[in-house]
Amino acid sequence: MTDFAFLEGKTVFVVGGASGLGARVAVLAQEAGAKVVVFDILPSDIGAHRQVDLRDEASIRNALDRTGECFDFLISFAGLPPGAVPASILQVNYLGQVQFLEGLLGNANEGSRIVSIASIGGREWRQHDEIIAQFRAIPDLSQVPAFTNERGIDGKAAYRLSKAALIQWTRHMAFAHPRNEVSFLAVSPGPVNTELFKRAARNSPEATADLLSAAPRVAEPEEIAKAIVGLCRPEFHWLNGINIPLDGGADARFDAMGLNMNIAFEERSEEQ
Repeated sequence: MTDFAFLEGKTVFVVGGASGLGARVAVLAQEAGAKVVVFDILPSDIGAHRQVDLRDEASIRNALDRTGECFDFLISFAGLPPGAVPASILQVNYLGQVQFLEGLLGNANEGSRIVSIASIGGREWRQHDEIIAQFRAIPDLSQVPAFTNERGIDGKAAYRLSKAALIQWTRHMAFAHPRNEVSFLAVSPGPVNTELFKRAARNSPEATADLLSAAPRVAEPEEIAKAIVGLCRPEFHWLNGINIPLDGGADARFDAMGLNMNIAFEERSEEQ
């Protein structure tokens, strides 16, 4: 049994903790003696539960208003797969999620850590500064559908764009907190045997084939969940502002094989 005794007596917030990897991390934290608060649009019987819809600014404000606890670790799994509505992907996977995470910063204990779950799909975050900057500058969630329509962003591009932006946000937040009173990590899993990955595979079979050609196998949720919790250990406190590929070497093999995951989109004029 993995020793997560460092979590005993700590408070762990898990965004998107009602299912999949998020639920497994919430259970691991609870079993280790942590107080767990799950934030999700879906119900959860793990720890305390606060409903939040990251597509809805009123719901985000309400969840923030109802949260008085302070956290030691905040791990965010909120995300929709490439087959979802593109605007909803951008709202949940990045804009609404980041709005919520930044709203929770007032609940952060000194020395706390925020871990955001990105994806190998966002691996080219350095190559798309212009579109990511435009996306991150959207002032409110209601304007996201117009953004996706005007630029011809489909579900696959929305997913990759949201994950790339999340990695950039992690780096920006480390810069914004130079005393390391809060530290920020992004983790980018490759293929994991979850319902989310299965749905993504059905909607993007070609991209999935490329991914599986670079990964040694599909990871099990338990091993990824334990690795994510392990990154919260106190001996790793000096890790900050980085993205950690948790993909069995797939990211490195993508580079070696000359493969990429382009954020493809096509500008549309108003006449279209």
